[in-house]
Amino acid sequence: MKMIRTLALCTALSMSLPVTSALAQALSRDVGVPLQEAQSLAQRGNTSAAMARVRTARGAADSALERRRVAEMSAYVNTVARNYTAAARDLESIGAPASRLAPIYYQAGNYDKAIELGQRMGGEQGNTIVAQSYIKQGNYQAAADLYESLIEQNGPQQNLLENLASAQFKLEQTEEYLQTIERLIRLDPTPQRWSRLLNNLKSDLTTRDAQLALYKLLGQTDNLNRPEDYIEFAKFATVAEQPGVALRIVEEGLEAEALSREDPQVQNLLTRSQQRIEQESANFASMKPGPEGYYRMGNIFFGAENYRAAAVAYWRSYQQQKDIASSPYQNQALIGLGISALRAGNAALARKAFNLVDEDSSFNEVAALWALYADTTGA
Repeated sequence: MKMIRTLALCTALSMSLPVTSALAQALSRDVGVPLQEAQSLAQRGNTSAAMARVRTARGAADSALERRRVAEMSAYVNTVARNYTAAARDLESIGAPASRLAPIYYQAGNYDKAIELGQRMGGEQGNTIVAQSYIKQGNYQAAADLYESLIEQNGPQQNLLENLASAQFKLEQTEEYLQTIERLIRLDPTPQRWSRLLNNLKSDLTTRDAQLALYKLLGQTDNLNRPEDYIEFAKFATVAEQPGVALRIVEEGLEAEALSREDPQVQNLLTRSQQRIEQESANFASMKPGPEGYYRMGNIFFGAENYRAAAVAYWRSYQQQKDIASSPYQNQALIGLGISALRAGNAALARKAFNLVDEDSSFNEVAALWALYADTTGA
């Protein structure tokens, strides 16, 4: 995780106390020179030789200052060698403060000691060490509570939100986890953020049309990467009677070399999609205006990437059923309208459509995600 890397960096920086020529002059030659050599050797990764030079300097040190500099260099070399327990002993021998000891004990895996010292430190860094130690101990609720407090005190920083989300995920607090990921997306709407959110939601959506809308958002956020992503997307589109979408997704998978034309599944999807498109074209003129007819027209236009026409058809479908209780195509039409409007460049209409989706429907969650996407893309 990002915060663990931050702690490691903090540790390394806290140990980086170079023995400059000016400092070496304040030490006897028998101490200063081997300490300079130890630092140079450690920086090149030769920690065994570096520690040998530290022992030489330790044997020659005869003042409090020299013994302190030797202990500091020993801690630095041990840190580079990832011998964190020994580094902590070095620092404790010279009375180092909690701010230097807590990160070392965290890296050493002594989480009880890291918690004690982190609490003594206080502040964002100290409490972050405490929270990360709780996570390492499996005390996820304590970690989540502390991260929520840190966010309240310091604002919604990315590293704090990331670690809060990690604790919530471990606790299986799905609703809270998704809310935290949404806050992260608003701060940093990258494909990686969207991937984590959308892939965690796949199993939560219960209808094929909601799943299809989720896969459309995976594609919109550049998160179709695996062969199974393309196949599942195309299957959902086929079952939802959107063969134009299915055909386009399979072709995109082939172009990205994620799919192979030799794969029987791919061949079947291509054949079925093309046949259904031909059937739709033949039957288009005979479609009757109405909630279902306009909805199917919208699907056809959407599959042909005629998003303006699709938006009009979906809007007409919605208008003709918005006052009908439990109308079967109302929320589907609104989702189709929102996505079509967004792709046609009308973000305001898209947001309006997504916000009109029934809060008690199986489409509410995916509609909220599309609304979030519209908000964070600046469209």
